[in-house]
Amino acid sequence: MGAFSQKKVFDVFPNNLDKVSKDVIDHFTAQGYETNCKDMISGGFDLSISKSNLFKNICGMKSALKIKVLTAYDNVTVEISVGIWGQQLIPSVISMFVYWPILISQIWGLIKQSNLDDEALEIIETSLNEHCRKADNSNQEMVYCPKCGTGYPKGTKFCSNDASPL
Repeated sequence: MGAFSQKKVFDVFPNNLDKVSKDVIDHFTAQGYETNCKDMISGGFDLSISKSNLFKNICGMKSALKIKVLTAYDNVTVEISVGIWGQQLIPSVISMFVYWPILISQIWGLIKQSNLDDEALEIIETSLNEHCRKADNSNQEMVYCPKCGTGYPKGTKFCSNDASPL
């Protein structure tokens, strides 16, 4: 992960993630943020959070705090970064080609200043603890992905995050 991102792994089984995404959406919507959530085939979700007066909207590009919740057998990985709102890819690619070094650093600065990333992690952690059962890996042999470090029970053949052989 780069300088403009954050990643945290939670040792819980990835059940009830619909309730987790609802908690996060409800929290930020109540504060006046726009949210856009897409479910992933893998069972996680991809959430964009934006506020028109906080993030830049230049040349059709609306940037947002992007939250990806990725699932594995016995953990949930949360990745937070600066990204493009929803599906505005074509205008964003053109704008980002010229302005990306300035925009990304300014937007990440705004996010860090407002502690929005830490707030999102806190809400997700609270919701995961409330809705998802803790994984008990204390007496189970584990293997770890050489690329991302995600742990899996012994016998798992591939990493669900990056498809690396274990």
